[in-house]
Parts: sequence; structure tokens; C-alpha cells
Amino acid sequence: MARDFAVDDDATSDFLRKNNHTVVMQDVIALNLLEKVIAAQPANKREHSVRIDVGALAARRLLARLTSEPAR
Repeated sequence: MARDFAVDDDATSDFLRKNNHTVVMQDVIALNLLEKVIAAQPANKREHSVRIDVGALAARRLLARLTSEPAR
């Protein structure tokens, strides 16, 4: 995590490092579980999205399109 405050304060660095690590590891646990759930779903299962997913779905469509296009 980049910061421009308390750059010489080891206690602040340790606090931020530990808390950031905790958050990232919670994400890792959640994503691993999500991958297992998705893998266990039938291939023809339809995904249900809600309004908050709009940005992520647009990014997913863009990545799918970019990876399916031949290299220029």
C-alpha cells in the first residue's frame, strides 16, 4: 500500500501491512470458495446478475472480446 503520510513511522507501516494482508487473505478465501461453487455448477446454469454488477459485467465482456480478437 502506497502512502504519503507517516512514512517514517514503523508502527503505522506494520498496522497497514497487517490489515491489508488480512483483507487480501479474506478475499483469497472467498474467491477460492467461489471457484469451487462455480466449478460444481452445471455448464448450462444461467448466471444471475444484479444492477451493482454492471461495471464488472462490462469489463468481463470487454476482456472476452479482446481475448477473442486476433493480435494486431
